[in-house]
Amino acid sequence: MNEQSVMALVAEVLGSVPLVAKHMTFGHSSITYDVALPERHVIVRTHANPAVFAYTEQNINALAQLGLPVPELIASDLTMARYPFAYMIFKKIAGRDLRYELSSMTHAQMTQLATQIVAFQRKVIALPAGSGYGYVALGGHGPYQSWYQLIEDTVTRPLSVVRQGPLGEKVPDPWQKIARFETYLRHVPPTCFLDDLTIKNVLVQDGELQGIVDFDCVCYGDPLFTISLTQTGIVSDVGEHGLFYIEELCRLWNVTEQQRQIINFYSAIHTIDFLQFDFEDTGESHTGWMNRMLQALQRWLDV
Repeated sequence: MNEQSVMALVAEVLGSVPLVAKHMTFGHSSITYDVALPERHVIVRTHANPAVFAYTEQNINALAQLGLPVPELIASDLTMARYPFAYMIFKKIAGRDLRYELSSMTHAQMTQLATQIVAFQRKVIALPAGSGYGYVALGGHGPYQSWYQLIEDTVTRPLSVVRQGPLGEKVPDPWQKIARFETYLRHVPPTCFLDDLTIKNVLVQDGELQGIVDFDCVCYGDPLFTISLTQTGIVSDVGEHGLFYIEELCRLWNVTEQQRQIINFYSAIHTIDFLQFDFEDTGESHTGWMNRMLQALQRWLDV
């Protein structure tokens, strides 16, 4: 799959010849393109496994009914009958992922955005509880019997991968902290939340929210997990200035002292996950990024 095949797809499906297609590199769940047409832009998401998109339209429709600013689906085909990949074509929402905008936002703008994101999450949290834990379609049965089980799984493989690499024993062991929070983790109810509204999938322009994207699944478990992933992403890709946004998310969420400790613990888990992937060059050295993440990991585990 390449830009030419995506442009051919759009021309056939929408009846308008594209001017250019640009591969959007920041994303892991699909191969995505921003396609410019003479009169508008569309976003084309593709995947070799149609099962990835099996519930995306259902999820988007349900979230739209809650009043969330989700993308408008123009066309889709998951059969792979015409093209060797499943695809979904969306109307493009203006703006860029929050990771590219946060450093230039004022505190007032961060507060406004945090207010909106917390409001969206509260609407989703109010949906019926799940029948299991983990990443599934809205209303789906989660694969885990407890949130504790999911956390164990989330730690085990990344920690093994990282410790077998060059960092080795430099990566602190989170298991003692897991034991400390075991009672909490075993009693987390299967609450529905949007797990990846972090520094990506939140589209911002000139400091203002334009929309939210990427809903192949939701998660059932602890909604604090998404705040922690946002915190890890900010330390990794944005910088200290952006952490005011985290404090606003916590304040508006009415996070307790214990919950703030849980968020930091979850951030440590996400950091280990980050460390297993290839470093994305943002203009600093790999060593500089890695040292910053290791320091944050230790700090979050020490709290």
